[in-house]
Amino acid sequence: MTDQSVISKYERSIEAIKAGKNCQPASSQEVASYYVILASLRCLTADFGQVVTLGEKALNMTQDPYLVYNQSVTLSISGYFSKARATLDKVSEYDLASLSLTEDDGVRITSILQDTISLDRDVLSDDRVRDRFSYDVDRILEMREILSDLGISDSQALSMLDIAGDVLRSRNTFLAHDLYIHTNSIERYLSISLPVSLSASEIAEMEWECIGKVMEQYPEVPYSSFNIGFTSANAHG
Repeated sequence: MTDQSVISKYERSIEAIKAGKNCQPASSQEVASYYVILASLRCLTADFGQVVTLGEKALNMTQDPYLVYNQSVTLSISGYFSKARATLDKVSEYDLASLSLTEDDGVRITSILQDTISLDRDVLSDDRVRDRFSYDVDRILEMREILSDLGISDSQALSMLDIAGDVLRSRNTFLAHDLYIHTNSIERYLSISLPVSLSASEIAEMEWECIGKVMEQYPEVPYSSFNIGFTSANAHG
């Protein structure tokens, strides 16, 4: 977890630049950037309500693609998958593709696209987008095809991921890293696991709670072919 003193430092910085105490008032873009940074730190302290509130403040000031991307990352890590998708949808895939990102950023943003199942086939067929999102694009398409074959819509898949996100936040924790996604195109099987840094017994409890809540809300889903659950962050290391 992040020390509270770090959070307080950023909060003081935001108030100072808004009040014009650092020579001149900061631009709305600069203030928005501070809010997005602070939102990510709030995630690390499990203050998830502030993750949402601060992100909304930031994106009410600007629709800068890089800030949208970063807030989508934070929301995804916090288990707010529908909110992550809605945030990412604020800018076009082409704007995201034009961002100057590191290799790790490229992996991360494509992971968010997987997590939120938010790119359509016609967009991914565009060479400009495929070149930018070169990491695992085919698996995104495969995920969508399997979900379609199983009769599961994007909104249903996101809703089920959100249920897992609720369980995640109820333990005051967050995703340790990107989701583990396993697909089998022959058997038409899709498994999504949320990696967490908790004990085996805690993960087992979360797994059963998540399965129960998903089955209660979506009894028609073929669970032998589609599964959402939790796993140890070190399980696939």
